[in-house]
Amino acid sequence: MVKKSKNLYLFQPPKRRGSVLVMATCFLSMLSIFGLGLARMVTTENRFAAYLEDRRYVDSSMGAMVKVVILNKLADLNKKCDSLSELASGERVEFSPAEIVYSLYDEESRVNINKVPSSVLKKLPGMNTDKATAIFNSDLKPFFAKEELLMLEEIEIEDYLEIEDYVTVYGDGKININTVGEEILKTLGFSESFVDTINEFRLGRDGVLGTEDDGIFANTSGLTDELKEFGTVSLQDQQNIVSVVSKSLIGVYSD
Repeated sequence: MVKKSKNLYLFQPPKRRGSVLVMATCFLSMLSIFGLGLARMVTTENRFAAYLEDRRYVDSSMGAMVKVVILNKLADLNKKCDSLSELASGERVEFSPAEIVYSLYDEESRVNINKVPSSVLKKLPGMNTDKATAIFNSDLKPFFAKEELLMLEEIEIEDYLEIEDYVTVYGDGKININTVGEEILKTLGFSESFVDTINEFRLGRDGVLGTEDDGIFANTSGLTDELKEFGTVSLQDQQNIVSVVSKSLIGVYSD
């Protein structure tokens, strides 16, 4: 007869060893998850800190660039008039290690919604007599931003999108004939052939902007005589020039 050893249980694994292993595994899993979360949090904070540092650098670089542009404009020897060739396009300024590319446009090549009469406003794209009258007679005037036009019941978002590139709230109301675009010249009542003549005068004989022979209107009194050298000026256009000048609708420089 074989007897079982009373000490046989010593070679059997404890009953709780499996539960301890499970708890250890869960603990390690929790540590792993916590570690991943902490790593992600640290990475996010580092990225945000880098973003803030880049943003501060960009802001300071942009501020310096604006000051450079202003100083260049203040140093402009031709104070009596401003032309298309003076408007920078794709100019580059280096602020090591960055490079900023900028362009300038003339706000006074646009129609000032605080100054011009409704007869001009109604000829802008998307406008009519009712909308122009609503702008001209608005209690919100003077507008401090052209986006305020959207506060008028008569002006829908589609209307604003059509005119936003042709209007401004800056300047004294005189549109700079040296920089104004074709659309606004037509809005002022000039014929298409007359607009072409103005463009030819501004580009000069070589037809290239930014060269020595570019035409610049120095004043509004001799517009007709200067333009006659580049094309035919109809009697209607001559009368229109007299009219817009007398109404202080055009000028030759920008503030």
